[in-house]
Amino acid sequence: MEILVRLQARYIVGRRAVCRAWRSAIPHPNFDRAHARRPTAVAKVAAHDEFSYYGLEGNMLLHRLGTRVIVFDFSRIGRQRTPFPRAILFTSALSTMVMGSWDGVVCLERGEWPPHPRDRIHLRVHQYVLWNPLSMACGTVGPPPAREGCIIGGYAHPETRRFHLLHDSGTGRCFLLRIGDAVWREISFLEESSAHADAAPPRILMSRHPHCFVRLHDNLHWLVQSMGPETSSTPRLLAFDTTREKFWWMETPERHGRPFYVMTTRISALPCGKLGVFSVDLCSRTMELWVLDDYSGGPRARGSWRLKERISLINWDGSDLSCTFLTDSPLEAVEDAEEGEELLLKQLDGRIDAYNIRRKAWRPMDRATLFVAGEYMVMHRESVLQDQASFGNAALPLLQVALYAETTDKSETLNIVQKDHSSALI
Repeated sequence: MEILVRLQARYIVGRRAVCRAWRSAIPHPNFDRAHARRPTAVAKVAAHDEFSYYGLEGNMLLHRLGTRVIVFDFSRIGRQRTPFPRAILFTSALSTMVMGSWDGVVCLERGEWPPHPRDRIHLRVHQYVLWNPLSMACGTVGPPPAREGCIIGGYAHPETRRFHLLHDSGTGRCFLLRIGDAVWREISFLEESSAHADAAPPRILMSRHPHCFVRLHDNLHWLVQSMGPETSSTPRLLAFDTTREKFWWMETPERHGRPFYVMTTRISALPCGKLGVFSVDLCSRTMELWVLDDYSGGPRARGSWRLKERISLINWDGSDLSCTFLTDSPLEAVEDAEEGEELLLKQLDGRIDAYNIRRKAWRPMDRATLFVAGEYMVMHRESVLQDQASFGNAALPLLQVALYAETTDKSETLNIVQKDHSSALI
């Protein structure tokens, strides 16, 4: 088994027929838990959209957006450089949004926009689709009772490896669903030992994008700002114990009167296995990298913050990168076998710039790493688990299909997927 754990997950899936011992060991949750220690890799999730026009109201053209194809592939960044395209097709004309990729599962939100443009503020969610691109396992679940808010994270349970989803209503209520169960459970943001346990739940302000949280030591971490009569306005780290299913608060680094701002701060799991906070100073056009030392997970092992490095945000071409952080551009830490530890910053135009920790300089990535419109950058770890182990009763069988496209752009993408026999219909 030690040999199998060292292999990439994509090569392990096809080895189940070698012998009975491997066939029974590979799908087991214990094997996936051991394989989960491998580092994540940068991946692209592309959503190809189609417009369906269906009427006029006065001089305004009404239309409905329907995502037909979701394509997953690794980007040529970091350790994972081998193409690995996978695709899933939807037969219904619902709009599809990429929520994130967590523990080998891509989460997609499917729904429809109100018919009139003036009402197109919030998507009417119909279902969440959970898809493992490696094993092609798939599951679907309905939204929680609170229609407001969105998914803020997902994870495979440390012991059972059953997948879970977390949903924040935006009104101080959080819901947790064990995939395969019928009911979302409400959990509190307050700690059990809090002196204000009977108080109203605080309203949590956080980023709602796929890179909004970090998993480390079987805990989830968000950078949030709580709004309430008994809470501080200073941004803090909100942590969630995936085993005990409890939240607790962690303090951000002390910056001697210089506050953190949620909009210009990012968090990431560093390749060394520590939690990092990146805080941008727009005036000096620099970014501080804070590292949490002596943190092993849990409210009693909160660790201590240390300023590791102050990074200039003047790019290799002389441009200022500090304004990029005013948007929801992701910042990820990766380790490359050739370049060492690097920070990847995705620009609004889809370009990726990398900061090399060892060389202390920014460099451009090649054009093969460019992200075009409709492509999301996610950190993905492959999982060999099958549908029943991950999704239980919510598992949905996929229909294997051959793909044919009408347009030139789609033909180039889908023919690659068809060649690898890795497409499915839902």
